[in-house]
Amino acid sequence: MNVTVFLERKNTTQKIALDQDATVQDLLQHMKINPVEVVIARNGQVVTEDAAVHDKDNITIFSVISGG
Repeated sequence: MNVTVFLERKNTTQKIALDQDATVQDLLQHMKINPVEVVIARNGQVVTEDAAVHDKDNITIFSVISGG
């Protein structure tokens, strides 16, 4: 399956091929992104790492910024 991923931090979009039973966690591992540092939206809805990813989903990866 193919998903479209928008990386908010880099302002880039890319197509990524994943296995049919992939989850958000699989996507993050594939992209070498630490799940603690991001928030994920699938088709405009915030999802957790264990959420399934479907063919033609639009995934947005938002960086979490913290500071004091």
